Amino acid sequence: MPDSPDYSKFLGQSIRFSLQDMGELAARLGSINVFDRRGETLLTDDCSHGTDKWSVLGGGAGFGVNASTDHACFSAYSLKFITGLGGAGFAELEKYFDLMDVKRVGFEFLFAYGMDVDLFDVVIDFSNGVNTYRAEIKFNFTDKTLSYVDGAHGDVVLGALKQVFDDLGCFSQLKIVVDIENLTYVRIVQGHNLYEIPETTLKFITASSYEYYRISLRMVTLADTNGYAYLGGFILTANEP
Repeated sequence: MPDSPDYSKFLGQSIRFSLQDMGELAARLGSINVFDRRGETLLTDDCSHGTDKWSVLGGGAGFGVNASTDHACFSAYSLKFITGLGGAGFAELEKYFDLMDVKRVGFEFLFAYGMDVDLFDVVIDFSNGVNTYRAEIKFNFTDKTLSYVDGAHGDVVLGALKQVFDDLGCFSQLKIVVDIENLTYVRIVQGHNLYEIPETTLKFITASSYEYYRISLRMVTLADTNGYAYLGGFILTANEP
């Protein structure tokens, strides 16, 4: 009816729009690990700004970490690790954070195997102003195993890697949750596989008067060649259950 009020404007509407910034999307969703979205997002890096947020370390000729569009997941870019030549060749990203007043923190990554990388070593150091403790996760691409380092400095194998690396170069999800208050691991999530290890203590490293978190992502070469692998995204979370 021409003279009737237009009540349609009060009805529910369907609004759809695209979101270009995948880092913002990840922050809204809470986690890049689709199997464990718990925790509050504190920091996210979708690799679109290269290594601006990180320090780059390495050993052997030809090492480097650079923004790449060769193989990406979280955004249009990933960070491509190129390991140095020689038996001690590696490429590494490192970052320090202020110590936060939280009990449990989570560190999450997306990464993909490329070629001729023997080991992906993830190190998380916690320094509380008295001592420094370490959580360390190892992806051994040669043996296809996932392991962690316990308080006695021993490697404990959790199981076989649950992803296709060599042929497809799939991005795999890794989440590590650590209890800062009790200095223990809580859980490790690799893809849809959950490993709960709440009673395992972190490794003591050294006495320290500083207060910080330090994270290191290191790719180690398989042989005397420049291997490569990719980091597709990173998220730091807090108040994990």
